[in-house]
Amino acid sequence: MTESPQAPKPQSFAHQLILLFCYALAAYSVLIAIMYSPLYTAIVLRPDRNDSKLYAIDKILDGKREEYYFDSRGSKLHGWLFRKPGSTAIVVVHHGNAGNIVHRLHIAKACLTAGASVFLYDYRGYGKSGGTATISGILEDGLAAEDFILANLQFPVTINYGESIGSAVACHVNASGKANALILQSGIASLPHVAKDGVAMLNVYPDLIWPQPQLDNCLLLSKSKVPLLLMHGERDKIVPASNSGLLFGASAAPSKTMIKLPHCGHNDVGHFDPDLYQNAISQFVKDNCATKQ
Repeated sequence: MTESPQAPKPQSFAHQLILLFCYALAAYSVLIAIMYSPLYTAIVLRPDRNDSKLYAIDKILDGKREEYYFDSRGSKLHGWLFRKPGSTAIVVVHHGNAGNIVHRLHIAKACLTAGASVFLYDYRGYGKSGGTATISGILEDGLAAEDFILANLQFPVTINYGESIGSAVACHVNASGKANALILQSGIASLPHVAKDGVAMLNVYPDLIWPQPQLDNCLLLSKSKVPLLLMHGERDKIVPASNSGLLFGASAAPSKTMIKLPHCGHNDVGHFDPDLYQNAISQFVKDNCATKQ
């Protein structure tokens, strides 16, 4: 008579906890390995060296293009100035993580319409700029752009304009205390916050495991007193509008405004709700030019 096979004994609760811990530790280790590898930078920054025909553009509205190259820690960066006749303000555009300056001509148009001159530039590794893109490098590039403008273009009013991850560059530059006002479009609260918004399981990981710089805009804005304009699309699924809500709450600026764009997502700001977008920029430029005259 053959014996029937015995059913496997159920694992003890302690054994199950050990297995769960091992799985969590493995996932934790994989995440850290990714974050401290070149893959992390490749996920966050997506430079484009595209040689679009838009590089041949001569002017926007009545702002004629002036081309400049300037240094940033050994990298030669490329930028365009569109000078608005008679303007006293310059808006410095720190763009988002993808594309290059030819994809930000609509921002330049909005700033020119508002009565300001505008400076577009590419971070290292983007467009016609030399070097290789890094997260710490784009912060250095923002400071280099500011130093170049203040030394060579000398407008009475300087306004930093940060788009998406460029909001971190704009806040970093703003912290130098040399500019007069700050515009953040689709701004991030921090890199860990955006990652946790996008992938729920990342909420179990503490911020301290994220590599530096974490681009903590809330911390920087808590120390900033310059006038602030926040604009965010309510349909943004990449950087939810709650990020701008956190930035607004963190800002120590006595004068701060938040504009929600009801029909905009992340990559179409200025294309939808164009009047609301334009009016917000125009009023902000007007208000901040008046304070310096």
